[in-house]
Amino acid sequence: MGSPSKSQVDELDILRGVETVITTIKAERDTEKLLSEICGKVLEIFGCDRSWLLFPCDPDAISWSVPIERAVPAFPGASSSEMAVSMTPDVAEIFRTALQSESPVVYGPGGLPLAENTKGFDVRSQLSMAIYPRVGPPWQFGLHQCSHDREWQDTEVKLFRIIGVMTAEALGNTLLVRDLEAANRKLEQRVRDRTAELEAEKDFAESLVATAQAIVLLLDTRGRIVRFNPYMEEITGYTLAEVQGQDWFETFLPEPERPRIREVFRRAINDVHARGNVNTITTRDGRARLIEWYSKTLKGADDTVLGLLAVGHDVTR
Repeated sequence: MGSPSKSQVDELDILRGVETVITTIKAERDTEKLLSEICGKVLEIFGCDRSWLLFPCDPDAISWSVPIERAVPAFPGASSSEMAVSMTPDVAEIFRTALQSESPVVYGPGGLPLAENTKGFDVRSQLSMAIYPRVGPPWQFGLHQCSHDREWQDTEVKLFRIIGVMTAEALGNTLLVRDLEAANRKLEQRVRDRTAELEAEKDFAESLVATAQAIVLLLDTRGRIVRFNPYMEEITGYTLAEVQGQDWFETFLPEPERPRIREVFRRAINDVHARGNVNTITTRDGRARLIEWYSKTLKGADDTVLGLLAVGHDVTR
């Protein structure tokens, strides 16, 4: 068999390069590491001196930076100094050209003139393109040849474009995940803050109930005792633990009053409006106390009736 032709080798190179980048994308989920790894692989695939991702690719921005870069030691770029580079007219034009072009743009030999500020970074040839993540502004993806003049071949431009599109997709996915995680953290913090507020409100409410010089009584829908406050214990002589779960009417009301108050309770439990009532309760030692009640139906989030909350004042005297 004869050796493969040059065009066949070029196509195989493209496939190998794409496969290499796909493997990198699958292996890394951290945004910064992923982009750095892609730039590293691109540096190897193209044998160039510098591979980078610039942000934002916006001709109207005041400045731009290179957050991700991989370079050979002899030619460190803008990322190595972690600096923001002021926008100049020629760089703005490069950004504008990238945004308007569907293919990577060649600068230097065989292409457009290099920007003036690239001389400070020893750039002699550049291949770059705008990439569009699914979230946020566009970035610019590029290669620099610094050691010598280089004419980028059509197959290299084609491969670079494919990798650029893949990089934009990977960047978009990781940025989306990052934004979702950030939003989730904010939501979790809001829940924690609101929970703390509710706990404080609950503590305050329970403190008021515990110290109030009034009866605070909670009955379920069948009239059984769910809870009452220390003042109720004080005036009746019964502790909550003794009577919790018992029928309120049988435990505390004189027998002659029970039918009337049961009917008042039945109406109240089916009516969300507040109601007033006066009736007698019997203490542990058999004394009668006349209580003026103010009651209201309690409902859950799904509008289910949970019980009746009543506040009572001793008006015996």
